[in-house]
Amino acid sequence: MPNYLLSPRTVVKVMKWILSAPWLPIVGVFAPSPIVCSAFVAEATKVAQPHNGDANPFDEAAGLIQEGKIEEALTKLDSVPLTQTTQPFLSYFRGVAYLELGQPRKALRYFEEGLEALAAMTRIQDPSVVPSDWDELRRLLADAHEQALHELSNFGLSLRMGLAYDSNVTFRGGGPTGVLIAGRGDGLFATELAMGYALINDADQKLAWMIRASDSWHFSIGEFNYQDYATSLLYTRKLNSSWELDLWGVCDLSYLDNQPLQATQSIAPGIRYRWPVPDEVRVLAAEETFLEYRLGWVEYLASTSPELDRDGLANSIRLEQSLLLDPLQKGDWRCRLTAGYRWGSVSTEGAEYDRQFHLFDLRLAVPIQNPMLPHKEARLELLGGGLINDYRNRSQFDRYGGDRSELIMTAGLVFSQQVLEDAERGELWLHGLVFWNNSDSNVDTREGLDPFRYEKVLVGIQIEWRF
Repeated sequence: MPNYLLSPRTVVKVMKWILSAPWLPIVGVFAPSPIVCSAFVAEATKVAQPHNGDANPFDEAAGLIQEGKIEEALTKLDSVPLTQTTQPFLSYFRGVAYLELGQPRKALRYFEEGLEALAAMTRIQDPSVVPSDWDELRRLLADAHEQALHELSNFGLSLRMGLAYDSNVTFRGGGPTGVLIAGRGDGLFATELAMGYALINDADQKLAWMIRASDSWHFSIGEFNYQDYATSLLYTRKLNSSWELDLWGVCDLSYLDNQPLQATQSIAPGIRYRWPVPDEVRVLAAEETFLEYRLGWVEYLASTSPELDRDGLANSIRLEQSLLLDPLQKGDWRCRLTAGYRWGSVSTEGAEYDRQFHLFDLRLAVPIQNPMLPHKEARLELLGGGLINDYRNRSQFDRYGGDRSELIMTAGLVFSQQVLEDAERGELWLHGLVFWNNSDSNVDTREGLDPFRYEKVLVGIQIEWRF
């Protein structure tokens, strides 16, 4: 498969089509909007009753929304005076109107605004300005907020592109030895397009279909150009508020230097536990525990000798735990620490690549505030990991025919800054990244070479658009 499927020219065309957004109104039309109940309209009427005898604009807006006259309803809402007591109602009705227009992201912004205004009013605790029944208002806003999130989760789209410099271009999985080492640095341009759509999405279960296409081109070392294309199905079933079951099926096809490299099919059942949120703010609190088993078949598509045949069965089990850290114990600055471990076994039709492996990974995400963009989200991520490969058979690459083992260490630093946020067009993010990678092996060839040892640093910048 040629690597021009996501060439820069194609990326530009895709971005122009996305930003023209002729298809945005169809997103989210399959879920009904919240019902504008009469009790809620009556409460809104009390806080915005005009003194000149005119019809109440909240009452009229609710009727217009139910009749499908959304633009007229928004015009009526614009005539309501903005006060501390009318703001939560205005936010609710405007959010409902934008849900009807098929703009759940904009609706979500209004529902969040209404919930924040309601929380501020509740703290005042002044019966002269707080209507009698805020519980109903809070419930309706929360339900509408959940529905907007539900509609947004029906469809997702992201596009990444970036430039990077690799100090020692390498590729694991290619060539006769399974590792290609260029021994020199090179720049690269990479893109990734991912899309997901929820075929089923209700309170208890979700079935999502996802596709992904990623490509990377090196400036001067063309034999390391890499393409990867995948499609997957994810089924999630909620057992209760804490327990959740996952079933994930993936088909993946990769190319190296425009030549077929590897095809993988896998299935992964998993179980997830979400820990209850503690009533008080704690320095350390468990957030989520995840356990997964993965079974897959790997088919190596490049030509190779029978002894080096890599076709085979791979299975693994992974345990992951995420924690929330709040060192200041104020509740408004929380870090997330995620630790994972995967044990796996690979059995091939050859002899060289049969192995067991142990994979460790650690990630710390720290929210930060950029003084240049104080109202935009930003975070710093520290990453680390290690992979131990323990091969079952004696290596034919080793001069003494000894056992083969490898240790691969990785460390990284990623800074992410939200640049733009638009209710209708999505978000724009900028990422800066630095990664260090070191591979060590006990294999020495008869020629005195070290085919599995290398060290490298990768520095890059990436722009990401999310919808």
